[in-house]
Amino acid sequence: MNSVRGRASHAKWLRVCGTASILLLAESTVCASLAQATQVRPMALGSVARLARLTFAGTVESIGYRKAEHWIVTDVRFTSLNFAPGSNGKRELTLTTQGGVLDGQQVFISGMPQFEVGKRYIVLATDTGSLRNLYLPIIGFDQGFFRVTTDEGTERRIVQDAKGRPLVRIQGSHVSVAALGPGAQSGQKIRTAYGVDDRGIEDPEPALEVYPLELDPGTRVTEDEFLRVVVKLSRQAR
Repeated sequence: MNSVRGRASHAKWLRVCGTASILLLAESTVCASLAQATQVRPMALGSVARLARLTFAGTVESIGYRKAEHWIVTDVRFTSLNFAPGSNGKRELTLTTQGGVLDGQQVFISGMPQFEVGKRYIVLATDTGSLRNLYLPIIGFDQGFFRVTTDEGTERRIVQDAKGRPLVRIQGSHVSVAALGPGAQSGQKIRTAYGVDDRGIEDPEPALEVYPLELDPGTRVTEDEFLRVVVKLSRQAR
């Protein structure tokens, strides 16, 4: 990846999404409060895809913590990788994110996705994480983070959003998910607040559309379908 392009991409998503809040705890005692309220603006998948320079699905093999400069960071090692078509494939990949647990200190970044060993995810990021981007490589925090589960009936890999809601379709440049339980507005689809696109301009599409249980069409987006759509969206000009 061109380093200039990478820096520009990361700077753009930080400008679009705002800043993260940091919560620092030592030996279970709060020793620093929230530095700043998290300001992550909602984005449709198309905008996230256009900002991403690295998109892959992978299973978490291990998670480790270490000090990098003056940061505590988490190294998440992925195997069984499935890259977006056109990407260079690797056998394994390590994603480094800000925050973690080290020497009695716990640093949490509000909105930062949390990974679990043995679980599978799709990540849309600027790169694998570095000091250059403050170890915040995932686009829009949990907006560039999707869970992958295996459907017991079909054995297909099914995509879920960060909250575990299954993706039922990708329409235009936004995703539609099925609600996990009954909602207040039963009988109609719920569209989230309209966010911003990858240029920081108000997006004409909602960031997300939620189907209540009774309107769930039963369709599911697979891992391979999702990765193909991300490539298509990333190439669309604004």
